[in-house]
Amino acid sequence: MKIDKDYIKLLLNNIEDTERAVFRITDIADQEEYVSEKFVQHMRILSEKGLILCDAHDSTDIGINRIGRGDVSWGIKWLRLTSDGYDFIETLNNDTVWNKIMKDLKTPGITTLMSTAKFLLQETIKIQIS
Repeated sequence: MKIDKDYIKLLLNNIEDTERAVFRITDIADQEEYVSEKFVQHMRILSEKGLILCDAHDSTDIGINRIGRGDVSWGIKWLRLTSDGYDFIETLNNDTVWNKIMKDLKTPGITTLMSTAKFLLQETIKIQIS
């Protein structure tokens, strides 16, 4: 499965839009979505990159369980967006950065997406300050 940069941005914005500092999976997606492979994989990627963590013990274990034939079941865990997660959302929500990413990066990995977005934001800020 390829990383969907639009979906990453959507998930992070949904998380940021929650009312509390912590969230559960049901706060950002309905059941049909949160059992989908796309949702599970992208949430796992956000966790592995340290953009979201389990609030109880700052762990990347966000509660994904596989049962039976590989069906998804979510444990009841409170999750939180990390400071790196907030920084990444800010970067992706910058129109100049996002438009450049959409134009020039067709299928980036998450590490490439994160580092490129950060670099582009820094360059955009330099231009605005000059």
